[in-house]
Amino acid sequence: MRNSGLTRRPTLWRLAALAAATAAVLLAGAAARPPAAAAGGPGVWTDVSGPVGSLLVQPRVARDPSGVLHVVWITQGTPQDLMYRPIAADGVAGGKLAIATGWPSLGNPAVVYQSGVADGLRVFAGGVLDSSGSHEGLSWWSSADGGAAWTLQPGVISGPGGTAYSSDVAAAVTPAGVFQTWFSSAGVFVHRSVSPGTDYNVNDVGNYGYSSALAYNGVDDRLYVVAAYNATGKQGLWAREIDQATGDALGASFQLPGSTSSYGGGQEFAQKQMPVPATGLPRQGAIVFAYPTGYPASTTMRVWRLDGSGTTTTTTLATGGGEKQATAVAADPSGRVWVAWSDSSGTRRHVYACRSNPGATAWGKTVSVLAPSGTETLWQLAADAQAGRLDVLGQFTSGGDNVIYHTQLTAGLSVSVSPAKARVGITFTATVKVADAGVAVGGATVKIGTRTATTDASGTASLKLKPTKTGSLSVTVTKADYAAATASIKITP
Repeated sequence: MRNSGLTRRPTLWRLAALAAATAAVLLAGAAARPPAAAAGGPGVWTDVSGPVGSLLVQPRVARDPSGVLHVVWITQGTPQDLMYRPIAADGVAGGKLAIATGWPSLGNPAVVYQSGVADGLRVFAGGVLDSSGSHEGLSWWSSADGGAAWTLQPGVISGPGGTAYSSDVAAAVTPAGVFQTWFSSAGVFVHRSVSPGTDYNVNDVGNYGYSSALAYNGVDDRLYVVAAYNATGKQGLWAREIDQATGDALGASFQLPGSTSSYGGGQEFAQKQMPVPATGLPRQGAIVFAYPTGYPASTTMRVWRLDGSGTTTTTTLATGGGEKQATAVAADPSGRVWVAWSDSSGTRRHVYACRSNPGATAWGKTVSVLAPSGTETLWQLAADAQAGRLDVLGQFTSGGDNVIYHTQLTAGLSVSVSPAKARVGITFTATVKVADAGVAVGGATVKIGTRTATTDASGTASLKLKPTKTGSLSVTVTKADYAAATASIKITP
């Protein structure tokens, strides 16, 4: 069966009614839950939210120059709250507080840090403050003290005419200012600045665009909006450049190649309920998008790199296994890109992640972490990269509640060993090569049995060995800010 415009929505939308029906029960249980432990570090999950009331709640993140990660989310129910929590660079979570409480309606928010502005930490959300319609539209809050206190700004950036009411919002900062995007059945909208003004409908694809996001290429000074479309003949991911002087579109939208799949004689698209993952690369002339593809099951994780000339290249990071669902993308300060995603394989979920080289032209080894103990389905992901590690926030079902957890991941190492086989009792030299996304890794510790060596600038270490029994020799490679990697050498008679 083919998609037919707005009538065919993602699976998560069909579950929204069930989530809303249970929201009151989930929120009532929040008071009985103990405060979340402020743990942290790679592989350690921390409950940062308590029950959020719906599987549609999406955590959003932004990092400030001090290294603090600012996390915002909403609690679904009647009324709704806008929540905030900071997480230090080492993964330790600070105190949780409410930015706003008692709103009849709120969409998933966006958070940005805008340098050079006193109250540069800013949160945007579409909603209604009270039954009279005060603050109906795109509202915003700011903090001048790193998130300790928040101020609701007067008026709205975009009123009901711009259809920002209760829509999910995404935002991006460029030298030209801060931009917001949201979507509705009326279109995909972009607004420039925090002042009321024109909201531009940049949807030239047709009905309908969902889950819009923004990404900025700072080298070439180009801003793009991207959205997911699911109407027949207009499916997939479509991007369009934005004029930073106005917020209006530049040129026509273009489809990301391979975002749809051949099925039943046509092209189909399995849309996910999440903002389309997109990021610019610091000091690199590119933007990266990521999304699960395949139909009817999205079993392929795909990445698109859009350079300054408008050329798009596509990379497949993972295939097979279970269906790929929640996805997030983030760039670190060196211009490497991380992609994180979920996979439905197994009874206990994993979060997978892969990091690129600077510029995102090659990708390293995939790493993974088990979901928090006692959790079930992973619904949403958010991520932010710092030097040496990735902060990941996942919204999981946990004992009947929907809860946001945080952890950190370190990058994977690719290890090759020569020879792959050796004979027992015969002395030989094992040569181990270590790389990260195609780049040699020096200073890594290689251990085989009781022998150790350190890789040189070419990523190579050699050890002379004389195996005493058949079987296999385990090769272990470790280095700070990387996940441990292993290989083996088979020992024959």
